Amino acid sequence: MRFSVAIPTPVDADFLRHLLRRDGQEDLCFALWYPSQGASRTTALIGETVLPQDGERRVHGMRRFFRSTSSG
Repeated sequence: MRFSVAIPTPVDADFLRHLLRRDGQEDLCFALWYPSQGASRTTALIGETVLPQDGERRVHGMRRFFRSTSSG
């Protein structure tokens, strides 16, 4: 069985815009994906990016993700 990933061009552009920072720091994000299985290959179809909102991450050496608990 072979495995692959398919990322649509608009989703790839979202990743690049978010992850390639001018300050050279690394960043993080998540993605929603959907499995697709054929006769000889399983593919992860990347559906959309899930970018952290303000206050949900700290970028300083190590990346950390914080889940917002406010309902605001």
